[in-house]
Amino acid sequence: MNVVVVVLDCVRADRLGCYGYARDTSPNLDAFAAEATRFDQAVTAGVWTLPSMASTLTGLYPSQHGLNRIDRGLGRHLPTLPERLAAAGYRTAGFTANPHGGRSFGLDRGFQEFHEFWGVPGAAGGGLLGRGYRRVRPRLRQAVKRSQALTSAAMRLRRRRAEATGGSGPRVAAAAAAWLAQARAGGRPFFALVHFMESHVPYAPPPAHARRFLDEAAGRRVAAIDQDGMAFLAGAKPLGTDELALLGSLYDATIAYGDELLAPVLAAAGDDALVVVTADHGQQFGEHGLVGHFFSVYQPLARVPLVVRHPALPRGLVERPVQSIDLYPTVLEAAGLDPGESPAVSLLARSDPRPVVVTEYLEPDLARFARFRGFDPSRFDRELRALGRDGWKYIWSSDGREELYHLASDPEELTDLAGSDPWRLERFRALHADWLAATGREDPSAEAELEPDVASSLRALGYLD
Repeated sequence: MNVVVVVLDCVRADRLGCYGYARDTSPNLDAFAAEATRFDQAVTAGVWTLPSMASTLTGLYPSQHGLNRIDRGLGRHLPTLPERLAAAGYRTAGFTANPHGGRSFGLDRGFQEFHEFWGVPGAAGGGLLGRGYRRVRPRLRQAVKRSQALTSAAMRLRRRRAEATGGSGPRVAAAAAAWLAQARAGGRPFFALVHFMESHVPYAPPPAHARRFLDEAAGRRVAAIDQDGMAFLAGAKPLGTDELALLGSLYDATIAYGDELLAPVLAAAGDDALVVVTADHGQQFGEHGLVGHFFSVYQPLARVPLVVRHPALPRGLVERPVQSIDLYPTVLEAAGLDPGESPAVSLLARSDPRPVVVTEYLEPDLARFARFRGFDPSRFDRELRALGRDGWKYIWSSDGREELYHLASDPEELTDLAGSDPWRLERFRALHADWLAATGREDPSAEAELEPDVASSLRALGYLD
């Protein structure tokens, strides 16, 4: 069976029409979901791209694969989904606009073709631009390091470039659709991973899409807002409720743009393929005082869309909790392969023996606050793990804090019940201990050396100091 997996970077489930959002952000995905299976309670294993995509491609939790920092690459002994499929005779191709999902971290392994759409055009090559870029890059890196002004300038430059060119999305969509059309004519089964980046900061939807969600005055106001979430967390760039709402509207415009780009990929996939549309993680807009997609395992980050079309799955809504890692055994099972030992459970399974679903945020990178002199980031110096079960959610923190929410009645996680429900809290503590004993924690990853074009792109996205 042919397989196509589409990842919409940073797209939270509750901003999509098929998940109940009132704004018309996702007509193409909504139409696809109407003929497919929509998982209502899907959670990601990791809340930012590197650990999340590593989990999707290996069927392992971040605790197990170890890709929780940008100086790590995937251990060679961990088999990836495209490796398994390629060994079984599949044609495999990857198309990504996010450096965290690419070659620098070993996430291209198993793809016979791997296309990356980001960075300074030509900088990775051997021409004049490439040689010049590598020559000046060390000086540029030292100048930008610990400089909030230059970091903001890099993000503004990327935003303006994307606004002027339409960003990477059209190239990703065109390349993926062309490859799918060719692969469908080739006779061999194929696997394609398509990773769009439209809804990642800095938000830069085309003007026509922005005008759908922001009037002229609002458009001028949002253009002046600093989108650097780290600056917000450090108190360097406070954002009021109105400003966060404006950013949210701009974010909606990016989702609408990404949905437009999704259409040709879905069409090219064909009607007989296993097709998955999901996200690596969500995004925060002031919930719990947070912006961006770090230092949290709350629902705006953890809950992701997951829409699957497969002949063995009935159309409609599935309410049982599932995880992003479950794509690994699902795809292998659809391909007629044994998924082997994994904490993941196929979406095609009739039952799920797991007592909990889990989202992790591990090894927080406090060095990202280095450019904010005088700021103490110690409150973010904690690892987090969320366990979900029967409409409840427990959050464990390495600093001893615990939280408990009844998501069924409190989906926004506004009322912490850890102090008022000791029986349930103790039950989740036991479940957590059992999960740790069954899962373990390893660090099988390898060191990753960021190439010049990778480092440049990550800085423009706000990841490097």
